[in-house]
Amino acid sequence: MANTALLASHAMIPGFRLEGIVTVVDAETIGERLSDDYVGTTVQRQIEAADVLVINKTDLAGTGDLERASELIGALAPGSLVVEAVNAQVPIVFLVGESLESDLDLFEVRNSSGDGGEPHAAHETWSWECDSVINRDRFEAVLESLPDRVLRVKGVVNFDASPIHRSIIQRVGSRLAISQGAAWGSDRVISRVVLIGLPNSINPEALTEAFNAAAISLA
Repeated sequence: MANTALLASHAMIPGFRLEGIVTVVDAETIGERLSDDYVGTTVQRQIEAADVLVINKTDLAGTGDLERASELIGALAPGSLVVEAVNAQVPIVFLVGESLESDLDLFEVRNSSGDGGEPHAAHETWSWECDSVINRDRFEAVLESLPDRVLRVKGVVNFDASPIHRSIIQRVGSRLAISQGAAWGSDRVISRVVLIGLPNSINPEALTEAFNAAAISLA
């Protein structure tokens, strides 16, 4: 039983980047573990530190167990995203981000027009691109307003406050990181964003309208 928040702090050293903390809980025994005199406090800290919580063994738990597990998690980690699983089977895109280049390749292949995501049995994606300069405050407000079922956001954005360099966007659950990337130089200056969420979490029309509103018209 480890203190995940303490372990995650090691990702803050040069050469490492923390994308998110994932905690797996047993749907049947989470209540018992939390009340345990020896490990209860540690279990609570693991849940509180999580960006994504996986409720596992849902096939073995009764309806009451699942409801109780959800209530406990909601009380301890209201800002975390919750995914139910059987045999801990969760799409890897929810947990560990691929390289940014891969995500942008995904953007090109799946949705170069920005008209909607591609449904999948376990998840769906949506992508957006824009040639205009993006207002950072409005952009962050859009991210804050995303549905809870949108689990990951990654992208490269041309912000008005830092037009010389790319701004790299990484969001897992409620954890948002915006860092400075390479200079645009002679490359085409374009913002691109990829969202990954649970089924039925993506509303292409609403998302397009919201992200477009963050753009600054140059006309």
